[in-house]
Amino acid sequence: MAWNAEGVSEGAKDKKLDDGAPRNCTVFKYGPEAKCSLSRVTVGFGAVILYALANSHPDGYKRLASYNYDPAPRYSGQYN
Repeated sequence: MAWNAEGVSEGAKDKKLDDGAPRNCTVFKYGPEAKCSLSRVTVGFGAVILYALANSHPDGYKRLASYNYDPAPRYSGQYN
C-alpha cells in the first residue's frame, strides 16, 4: 500500500493538485489506473487469504480469538 500511496502522491504533485483535491488511482504516476486498482485489490485479497489460512490451522482460531484478551497466551499443546 505504501507503493500505491507514493504513486498517487507523486501523481498529484505532477498534476499540481491542491491539498483538498481527491487523491485516488486516477492520478497514479507509476502506470495506468488499472495497475493501481489491481494492486489495492491484491493487498486486500492477500489479507483475506492470510486470515483464512490462520483459521484453518487446528489451533488458529484460538490464537486469533485469544489475542484480543491475552497477547501472550500459554498453550498446553493440546487442541481443546
